Amino acid sequence: MPKFLYKGSNTNKIEPDFFIVNVASGQPGHNRYNILKNYDFPVLNRTAQRPTKQQVVQYLKRRSGSPTHLKFSNFQLLVYLSHLIDIDVSFLSFNSLDCRKNRGSCQT
Repeated sequence: MPKFLYKGSNTNKIEPDFFIVNVASGQPGHNRYNILKNYDFPVLNRTAQRPTKQQVVQYLKRRSGSPTHLKFSNFQLLVYLSHLIDIDVSFLSFNSLDCRKNRGSCQT
């Protein structure tokens, strides 16, 4: 087995935590480039029950005054919706939202 350099010395044994990478490491402190702005939809893999359609309706009602691209800027909501609709329809829908956000600079 090859040796690894861990905490300044060679070793054959490594804790699994060694392989965990912090994705946000090195990212700027502002969220200007972050397209995911909302974090209040139920997390899909943390509960035994999947979110209900009523929870989707409640989430969208809370965001009723927001622009469409902000309403759908929640990762958990997008994953939930991807289970309900076809991937091609999803892509076309979100490409359309991106087009509207960027004021018409679209690629079809």
